[in-house]
Amino acid sequence: MRLNLRNILRYSITGILLLVLVSVADIRNITGRISQTDLGIYGIAVLVFSSIYLWSGLRWRSLTSGLGYSLGLNGSVKIIMMSYGFNKILPLNSGDLTRSKLMERYTDVDNHGKILGAVAMERFLDVLLLGALTGVSSLTLLNDSGSILWILLGAGLLISSMSLVRLKNKQVLELFDFIEELGAPVKIVNFMKDGVKGFSEIPNKKLGESLVWHLMRWAAGILTLYILALSLGTPVSLFGATLVTGVMSLVAALPITPAGLGPVEVLGTGTLVLIGLSTNQAAALVILQRSLGLVLMGGLGAVVYALD
Repeated sequence: MRLNLRNILRYSITGILLLVLVSVADIRNITGRISQTDLGIYGIAVLVFSSIYLWSGLRWRSLTSGLGYSLGLNGSVKIIMMSYGFNKILPLNSGDLTRSKLMERYTDVDNHGKILGAVAMERFLDVLLLGALTGVSSLTLLNDSGSILWILLGAGLLISSMSLVRLKNKQVLELFDFIEELGAPVKIVNFMKDGVKGFSEIPNKKLGESLVWHLMRWAAGILTLYILALSLGTPVSLFGATLVTGVMSLVAALPITPAGLGPVEVLGTGTLVLIGLSTNQAAALVILQRSLGLVLMGGLGAVVYALD
């Protein structure tokens, strides 16, 4: 019952925010703008967007190989396609939570908790990089020096927490032992302990390797938005594309609503308006970007899962 109420609340938030966006935008104007999209330029954006699967697959293969798992690039890319797809069509970032089960299709998995640790490392790098890019672009475009201070503080806390877990993992594991003694379920505690081990046991060399693919993955995401804006005839700067991509991706990562539906559209549109687009231009660009994220990514994930 509690879970159902939680889902009702999430979908209610989605509906309310989308209604707010519809009330301040001219739907006819937006659909007219989208219908005039340059399909050639749009096709280039789709190709660039599709490369995200390659960079993310290479990143995932690097992280998991650091834990001793052997994945071919083809299998790694398929795992990412299914995981990202489930994140888009199911609540609570379910694709991340089920990634270790998806891996069983392509390699022997002896410890699902460790795979969770690799997912946590991937998400940690996402938040760290997106936060930094958002702060720098915000300072450049909006002259918001306060954001840089928050970014520096947040980055410092994230790096400190990662270092603490990696360098002091024995103490962290002892903390979980204490939690178990307090009556926490043994299976859950052991799963979380395995996650800590997975997070801390990835070698620094593999982290450095994955960081290269990590940068490529988000460069592709930023470039996709930049090209989509060109296809609409409403160009934005690379700093603008970086700021909007960072804001939308960080909000989408929060388990507020399924795939961030509602909050992402509102904040993405608002950010584009801040950097100079009209509400209708901004909403049209956000819809184009989200059509790739929700429809293409969600659809491809479901198809790969069904056919593979």
